[in-house]
Amino acid sequence: MSPYELWLSETDEHGNPLDPEILKAARELGPTFFWYRQREIGCESLTNTIAQAAVETASKAAHRQPVENPRAYLLSVFTRKMNRFIDRQARHVALDDLSNDKFNKTMKTPDDKPVERQLSLLELLDCMDEETRHISNLRFQGYSMSEIAQQLSVSSNTLSARYRRGIARATVNLRKRFHNRAA
Repeated sequence: MSPYELWLSETDEHGNPLDPEILKAARELGPTFFWYRQREIGCESLTNTIAQAAVETASKAAHRQPVENPRAYLLSVFTRKMNRFIDRQARHVALDDLSNDKFNKTMKTPDDKPVERQLSLLELLDCMDEETRHISNLRFQGYSMSEIAQQLSVSSNTLSARYRRGIARATVNLRKRFHNRAA
């Protein structure tokens, strides 16, 4: 069986062409992407998706001077994205684990509430407006606020303010939802 081959789109999700030097470097690095942290990621398709995101990020980056070594630059962007993804995965707790009563009795938070009560993130996401949810999803994927601001063509300060207000509105909506359930 032949190994998984790297497939990269030459345009981003908006149809804008990507930097040809970065694409060339990505094709040269192809197998390297699949070797990096292979045991932890375990999925070639996911690695390809992260590689595509790295190519898009590297292509969109603004530099004062041209990148001297596109391969090294792209590899650093890829490893940063992969490391962030794996670190985030390590922090996730499967909801199936929380249904176990023994787990709930042994795992208590500092204020002595079961962990299950502390998992309101999904409900908070459900209370968010579309823009705030989109920003949150990009943050979960490992994008920084400055990268998201650049992608959305707004300043970092404007994006941060919108995101903060969106989170505040979602929190109010979530509290109303809990209040209505209790009543």
